[in-house]
Amino acid sequence: MGKLNKNSRLLRAKEAAEYLNISPKTLWVWVRDGKLPQIRINGTNPSYDIRDLDSLIDTSREYNQGFLAGEDIRKELRGAK
Repeated sequence: MGKLNKNSRLLRAKEAAEYLNISPKTLWVWVRDGKLPQIRINGTNPSYDIRDLDSLIDTSREYNQGFLAGEDIRKELRGAK
């Protein structure tokens, strides 16, 4: 990943995509679908708040943990048959 300005909370699209380990195209799709907000100051290129990116990561982590817990329950139910 390129050098990030550690004093700035805002990342450009390419930096945000790298931070999330996704393609810039996926980033645009997530913005379009409302999964991720973007910030435009005076009509500039979009920026992304690193706190929003971290929140998206945390939400994804919680979803995946819940999914995995559900898989454990499904395995138990299948074994009980």
